[in-house]
Amino acid sequence: EGTAVVCASQPWSYLNIRLSGQLLMGFFHSFIDESGKFQDHRVVSMCGVVSPDASLVRFNDAWGALLRHYELPFLHMKKALRPNVALSKLIRKQTIAERIEVLKPFADCIAENLELGIALAFDVAGFSKWNPAAKKRIGGTDDPAYLAFMRTMLLLQEYAGKVDDRVTLTCDDDQGTAWNFYQLYRRIKIVSNDCREKFVALTFADDKHYAALQAADMLGSLVRLEAYRQFDQRYYDYVPLFKHLTKNRAATGIKWRVSFNDAEKMEATGTNLAKLRNI
Repeated sequence: EGTAVVCASQPWSYLNIRLSGQLLMGFFHSFIDESGKFQDHRVVSMCGVVSPDASLVRFNDAWGALLRHYELPFLHMKKALRPNVALSKLIRKQTIAERIEVLKPFADCIAENLELGIALAFDVAGFSKWNPAAKKRIGGTDDPAYLAFMRTMLLLQEYAGKVDDRVTLTCDDDQGTAWNFYQLYRRIKIVSNDCREKFVALTFADDKHYAALQAADMLGSLVRLEAYRQFDQRYYDYVPLFKHLTKNRAATGIKWRVSFNDAEKMEATGTNLAKLRNI
């Protein structure tokens, strides 16, 4: 049942219409997910995937085919990264190496069908040292996820560089962050003329029904683990899967925008942000 919804759901298609009598050059549809809560984790990540209409349809079809093949209603990485837990009748308890082989086709589906991947990771301790003036710039919050959201919007605005290109933004529906994300979205559109024109929709959705949100969840889970490895030299079992997902591919493969921000980088960002006057 879940698979059918994932493959059939294309709520962005209503945007492919003439606005103000002019056909827009293109829409980029972005799907964003955060991983890790700042109260409980040293690192939080914000990751997303981006695609125009045609390749998004292709991706949905390919992802849905994988789900059907493995008899999965949807893919959730928190469960998938536990090899001693069965995922379906076909994916029973496995070794880590076996689970990686099961997940590689999903990584290939992301890298071969989607256009852009965004991977941001932030050290919570470094962010906690920001002074109140810096935190006020992103709404006065103690949660670095809102900084990550702001950075993601700016990356998307930069990527959709053509004058007539527009961006839709779909976030995983999280009761703890959705309202603050909406407020920050409105704030960024007020202070940035470019973002005001580029972003035309903000949606919150259940990732069970959206293949691209499942892809963002997969990326986010791996990026947060990779951040621990880069920040603390803490090895994790799924390094081969992360490298497989992010390896260089053909010219038609996914492009990456990646930023791993350790404590030192986070403190420097806070210092610089506190000095700004136009936000």
